[in-house]
Formats: sequence, C-alpha cells, structure tokens
Amino acid sequence: MPKTQQLRKKTQNLIKNYFQQCTHRWKKSTDPRIKRGGWTVDEDIKLLRAVQEMGEEWARIRDSKVLEDADGTFRTDMQMRDRFHNALSHGHIRGPWTEEEDKLLEEGHRIYGNQVFLLCQAVC
Repeated sequence: MPKTQQLRKKTQNLIKNYFQQCTHRWKKSTDPRIKRGGWTVDEDIKLLRAVQEMGEEWARIRDSKVLEDADGTFRTDMQMRDRFHNALSHGHIRGPWTEEEDKLLEEGHRIYGNQVFLLCQAVC
C-alpha cells in the first residue's frame, strides 16, 4: 500500500477515535443536563425500585429515564451505580458506631497505625 493511502487510513482512524472520545466525554461528563450534587430521597426511592425491577443494568435504567426530571436533567449510569453501591445497597450499615466497633478500630490503629489497607483487613 502506498504511503499516501497509509497516511489517509491513519488520519481516518484518528478522526474516528477522536469523535468517539468526544461523544463519550459529552455523554458522561460535560452534557449540561447531567444532574450534579446530592441525591434526594425521591431519587433514591426511584433508583431502588428500578434496580429491583431491572437489576443492576445501569445503562438500561438510564435509558428508561426513570430518574429524569421534568426539566430534562438526569443522572448518568455511573452516578446511579456509585449511588447504589456506596449508599443504598444492603451491605452498608448506617448510623453511629457501636462501642465494640470503636474499640476494634482503636486496637487496629494501635497495631497498624495509618496503614489503612492493613487496618481495613483486620477490622472488616
């Protein structure tokens, strides 16, 4: 293949990749309709219902527009996944620490200091 054809093909691939990257960035972070900030109780309830109905299929939940507001703002699939796993899933214990948990943490810190990974392995 002559050099001009090789150069043309490389240029086309660069343009294609650039377009894909721009589209991804727009959809995931720069679209002004993406809702930012704290979650409301209503959003949490809608998300929990959607996960119960559709499972942890975040793109499907996003496309169902169950969390889209009247003004057109919405949450991304990554926001939904993070909210569910970091705040709403059953594995999270909410509320103040118990005395036993405090003692366990203090003992772990006395042994491991600020080595958070080792401390978590011992305490969790």
